[in-house]
Amino acid sequence: MMRIILATIAFVLFATPSWAFTNGELLQNCKPFANNGFKFKGLDFNESIDAGKCYSYIVSQMDAGNDLCDSINFMIKENISQNPREAAAIAIMFGNSAKRPQLLAVIQTFINYAEANPKDWDYGVNAWYWLVKDYPCDLE
Repeated sequence: MMRIILATIAFVLFATPSWAFTNGELLQNCKPFANNGFKFKGLDFNESIDAGKCYSYIVSQMDAGNDLCDSINFMIKENISQNPREAAAIAIMFGNSAKRPQLLAVIQTFINYAEANPKDWDYGVNAWYWLVKDYPCDLE
């Protein structure tokens, strides 16, 4: 059973567009949206397309993290895992808060991270560096 759960977790992680953008590209997509008060109205056509990319990418990261966090909490609650500490470690590494943080706050969290780390702009976006630290999985 544990193998099935871990395989499911792996498929969820690989199914998300985690490496679709570099940090610099995602920052370029998100920054005009943030500067416009997180509103689409007032953006030109290309900025609107980029804002949509930013929005959908962040939503996918939040959803994947929330689903994983919920799954780990279920495993712990139902005593499915032979090693609850192992399950907790997986949740802390890859999940985000089951409290479902607000999307715009999460976008701003990414922007803050990316602007503070220009050396990482050429690397693929990795939610571990910005999402999980500010929104860790709440284990029950």
